[in-house]
Amino acid sequence: MFECELCLNIYFLDKDFIHHHQGSHRCQVCVPKRHVEMARRKRVARTGWGCGFCVHFSKSWSERCNHISEHFERRGNTMADWKHSRVIWSLLQRPEILQEWCRLLETKHRTKNPFAWKASTTGRSEGYPDTNTQPHLQDLLEFYTSSEDAAAIARLAFETGLREKKLPSIPPPVPEKDRYPQQPPQQSTFPQSQHAAPLFAAIYDPMTDMPAWNPLLGTIPEDPFQPANVVTLDYDALNAAFSHSYNHPGQF
Repeated sequence: MFECELCLNIYFLDKDFIHHHQGSHRCQVCVPKRHVEMARRKRVARTGWGCGFCVHFSKSWSERCNHISEHFERRGNTMADWKHSRVIWSLLQRPEILQEWCRLLETKHRTKNPFAWKASTTGRSEGYPDTNTQPHLQDLLEFYTSSEDAAAIARLAFETGLREKKLPSIPPPVPEKDRYPQQPPQQSTFPQSQHAAPLFAAIYDPMTDMPAWNPLLGTIPEDPFQPANVVTLDYDALNAAFSHSYNHPGQF
């Protein structure tokens, strides 16, 4: 990498740096590459790569290129098949990281939980490590060295990738009035009278519909033979007897 000391621009090819120095700063001594050597900076190299087509960790750049070309040429994969979560899974296969990752899963009892990572929050951080940009999870996994904390990186992968299984939501309690289905009113098995009156209605008096007796009595002829030996009741004696028994009940 080449860093311009006049404007702090960074270039990764020497020809780009020379073109910038001559065009932007009118440098006349760039031709013998004097300034190129002065601006040269050693870049921090990646130590591992992860495949996005399958779970595979590559230790070298040549191994990565051969593995990716196999997906394109022999397996017919396209970039539409590339998944960021597979890249993280592949990078977690580095032996030092994998040991801490498996230990963490056993401690947390999360061996069957699904994991997925978002490229926007765990993908490569633009400018890292050439600038002061904070690294993301993928950067820490790709630039890992033995001097770094593998357990801390595994914890970061766990926290950013854990996807809790959603439990089915509990339905709200059923109101008391709706807990049991309402039964329709049962019909009476007895036939109802056609003359049934509504509740609290006036009591039906059948005598009101009967014809008057007076016209009928007037049509009955008088019997010419009256009964003989008729005994006339003494109502006064009866009244006195009942009145005396009512007032003096103990005498009977």
